[in-house]
Amino acid sequence: MKILSKEKHSAQIQECREKNIVRFDAYYNTVIMSVGLKHIFTDDEPCTFKTSEPSMQTSNNHVTPDVIFQCDNDSRGIVCEIKTSLPDNEQYLLQDMKDQIEKYSDIQSGWKTESKTINQYAILLLLYRNDSKTMDKHLQEWRRSGAIVTNKKICIAEWQHNHPYKVPRRDEILISHRSGTTDCEYFDQKLHNDIKLDELQLTTDYETQKFVKSDPPDLYIMTILYHDLFSTLATDRDEFTVTIDELMKKLAEYYASWSGLEGEQTQIRRRWVTRAMNKFSEIGMAQKHAEQQDTYKIQWSKRIPKNIKEYLLDKMCGKERRAIKDDKQATLDG
Repeated sequence: MKILSKEKHSAQIQECREKNIVRFDAYYNTVIMSVGLKHIFTDDEPCTFKTSEPSMQTSNNHVTPDVIFQCDNDSRGIVCEIKTSLPDNEQYLLQDMKDQIEKYSDIQSGWKTESKTINQYAILLLLYRNDSKTMDKHLQEWRRSGAIVTNKKICIAEWQHNHPYKVPRRDEILISHRSGTTDCEYFDQKLHNDIKLDELQLTTDYETQKFVKSDPPDLYIMTILYHDLFSTLATDRDEFTVTIDELMKKLAEYYASWSGLEGEQTQIRRRWVTRAMNKFSEIGMAQKHAEQQDTYKIQWSKRIPKNIKEYLLDKMCGKERRAIKDDKQATLDG
């Protein structure tokens, strides 16, 4: 057996880092856009942001789109899927989109109406600008060839970060129309005129709304635990003990519920916190108690890193500048 070459080892580290960063950014951007759209399409508008990630039933399964809108006195609906990146492999992309579009075309119930149903609805794909043209081209080809079959109208919109030159400068996320229609005149008009989400306002809102209902990546939840909780629990200690129950209680105090209504379920899922704490144990930053269930001893550094995400990436993936002979965790080649 031999130790991997520096080049191969560095490539593995880089791949690990890139994979974790892509997942982190995708989740973060989904949260940010969900929060922003909620502020634009309020209850007093003809088209309303109803909820993020509802549980909706198909004829033989269930789906959880990122967002649903209801328009024109709840006579029309929009099922929105937010994509912050697309796979490079076209076949994998086709399989992913075919599954989602065909399931979204078969929604039987789950709308926020008295009957849980809605008469007409369309599918909205909200993609990063660099991906929207690619998706538009592929989708047209797939529908012509019969690779994807749906009786629903599909609208493609694109988002990008925009940094205006005009003073005062307010960085924003710009959402624009690419192709297709939702059949909701008010929503379509908004897209054609460009929807602008104020990033400064979004950053403020993000302080209490950091999650959507799908499971966050390890790096995402670990960064929040490290920054928001561990630093307050540690004080001047080199280590401290904490339970999952204690962390859940703190997180419920820090973050608003899904809708912001008092008494509603917290944003945080227990399994997210448990998974994150086990990951901290794997990378040597925590130690699981041998006898007391869901109890961990945290190894703490008094010097809090400026970039916590990078600090955790170093722990999870390693550092490229580290010499191979000093890397006790180097992967071995058969």
